[in-house]
Amino acid sequence: MSATTLPAPVLSPTAAPPRCAWVREGSGWALQLAGDWRAVTGADVGAAVWPLPPPELPRDGTVALQATALASWDIALAARLWDLQQELRARRVHLDLQAAQALPEGLQEVLALASPQRAVLEADAAAAASAPPAPRPRRLIAMPR
Repeated sequence: MSATTLPAPVLSPTAAPPRCAWVREGSGWALQLAGDWRAVTGADVGAAVWPLPPPELPRDGTVALQATALASWDIALAARLWDLQQELRARRVHLDLQAAQALPEGLQEVLALASPQRAVLEADAAAAASAPPAPRPRRLIAMPR
C-alpha cells in the first residue's frame, strides 16, 4: 500500500497574511484574528504570527475573540484555538468563543464538537483531585510455627 500525498492548498496571491494580536479593550483584553489562516501550521505559527498571551491578563477574567477580519481558516486554526483555551484555562482566564463577532459558524461548530471531550477531561481531573488516597497494601508477616 502506498501513501498518498495531498497537494498543498492553493492560496490566492492576494490573500492577506494571517495576523493575530492581543489588544486592550476597555478594562479587558481581546484577541484579534485576521487574514488567511489556511495551511498555517507548525513552525508557521511562531511568535510573530501567534504571540504569547500578555502576562498582565487578569486571573478570573475573560478574553473576547474578534474574528470579523478572518478571511479563511482550516482545522489547524481550530487546533490552535483549542490549545489556547487550555493555556488560558490554566491561568483561570476564559476565552469567549460565543461572542457575536467571534468566529465563523463552521469554526464554532468544530470547537463545539470538541467541547464534550473537554468536559470529560475536566470531570476526570476533578474526580482524581477529590478522590481519597489509595489504600496502602498490607504486608503479610510470616508467623513462626
